[in-house]
Amino acid sequence: MELTALADIKPFKSEWRIQVKVLHTWKHYTKLSGETLEIIMSDAHGTKILASCKKTYFEKFAKKVLVGTWRNIENFSINGPSVSYRPTNHQYKINFIYGTDITPSTLQNDNMFLSLVDFQTIQQGVEDENILIDVIGEVTDLGPLDTVLCYGKKIKKIEFSLTDLQGRRIACCLWGKFAESIQANCKAVGGDIVICLLCFVKIGTHKIVCLFMSDEVQISNSYDASQIFFNLPIMETEAFLKRDVASNALTLVESEQDKLEREIRRDKWMQYPIRDIAELLSSTQIEQCRIIATIYAIDKDWGWYYFGCKACNKKVNKISTKVQNVKGNEITTHLWWCEKCDDKVTKVLPK
Repeated sequence: MELTALADIKPFKSEWRIQVKVLHTWKHYTKLSGETLEIIMSDAHGTKILASCKKTYFEKFAKKVLVGTWRNIENFSINGPSVSYRPTNHQYKINFIYGTDITPSTLQNDNMFLSLVDFQTIQQGVEDENILIDVIGEVTDLGPLDTVLCYGKKIKKIEFSLTDLQGRRIACCLWGKFAESIQANCKAVGGDIVICLLCFVKIGTHKIVCLFMSDEVQISNSYDASQIFFNLPIMETEAFLKRDVASNALTLVESEQDKLEREIRRDKWMQYPIRDIAELLSSTQIEQCRIIATIYAIDKDWGWYYFGCKACNKKVNKISTKVQNVKGNEITTHLWWCEKCDDKVTKVLPK
């Protein structure tokens, strides 16, 4: 069967023969399709396409599509890709079927077939946010590795910037193993430069709080569909590493306002002014501020909180305490009086 370029395959038949390089694989699960093996492939022309293999065929095909290998693939079905977060811009997607045949190819090529997008294009909103992209840059403004609660589960998160050769910055936020990976690699090299290549990542926006609310373009990983590399020996990395320190080095001229805005993205409290205790005591208006102080002692005699009625949130006063023995256990019940409700209450909350 004659070879067909990926750009020319169509869904009207399944008898196709293609020659492709396996760029990336990962397992994916949905309630509709169950567990699948997702494969991103490219032909010699640089056209990329996503292929999917059902769990039923894992044993038959998984070992034949190792990352970095060139393969000849025959007989497969073709349909439309998902609408959001597509790993490639190809209008179709390949599905392995029972009759699919995968054999080694004689073609050998180390090309990664990157689809790098420059930062200015991303920030101008030209790129389709539903298609994953590749970006490369120097890691700057690396924040701490945080643990946050997401959909009821704890997950690692880290924020940083990538800076291109022209000094343009783009905000990034990585999650899970990707967050842990960038922190570990940056820590390992100490103060040396780290060039990060992010493949198959998504473009999004997030709210930043400065003098006013605004949206900022942000790059983040798309679950396990993304890839991350550090100081990879490729031409694009060399462009960063070989810059002449004297004349061609990247000069980052950053104003105090730029620094403040970056800090505010990390911690919203950074937007508020610092006040000392004397200013706080003499203040005549309500405002939000930051106070940096040393705790000398804790007053244990007077509580810093009060109990409020659960119904109206107003302060309540305790009028009695009742202790009952229920099945051998002492149960203490407090009775409170709420002026607002003009009634006795038992349901209160600390305020």
